[in-house]
Amino acid sequence: MGDENKKTPIWLWILSILLYSPLILAGFFCLALYTPFNYIQFKTSRYPKDFGGKFSFTRFGVHWDHKSYTMIKKNNLPIEYLKPDETYESPGFFVYQDALLEFNSPFWYDKEKEEWFSENYESSEDDAAFTRNETVKNTLDFFHEKFPERKCEKVIFFMKKRKLEKPSGIAAVKAAQQIENFVVYEGKLADALKKFVNQD
Repeated sequence: MGDENKKTPIWLWILSILLYSPLILAGFFCLALYTPFNYIQFKTSRYPKDFGGKFSFTRFGVHWDHKSYTMIKKNNLPIEYLKPDETYESPGFFVYQDALLEFNSPFWYDKEKEEWFSENYESSEDDAAFTRNETVKNTLDFFHEKFPERKCEKVIFFMKKRKLEKPSGIAAVKAAQQIENFVVYEGKLADALKKFVNQD
């Protein structure tokens, strides 16, 4: 009975404050540092204007599709953006004719096997990965699960040349350029998309 009413010693409270105060201060510092940047991003993005999102101090950054969506709208590109529901946070899909467009490539290049792989987050094994064909199939299946009435036949992955060269060298660039559904580009994504939609 006495143990239940026993008060926490003052020195323990002081020690806790000393231990956690740097973390608390670091959190406030990060919030103060990133909030103005996030706010500018939010106000200049087309995404919240079209989908009704409100700025939140607790949300670090705006919607992950905002940059691509804003760029496509700004350049009047004939690319659709489909969302499975109307909530601001839900992810969307970029579609051009019968192709899904992916601007953040999930692949890495295995030089020894001369093959492309993507992370298999469903597996607990460290070396588990999906092949390129499996990744394409999974991407299309996920899209058709959300939009069964809309048929897409392929997925086009846009890859920035500089990002390919850093981890895997020029071999990865050359290998990617040989694959039909990989678009390797230099410069701005907007220019690569303009070239892509005008090649038909």
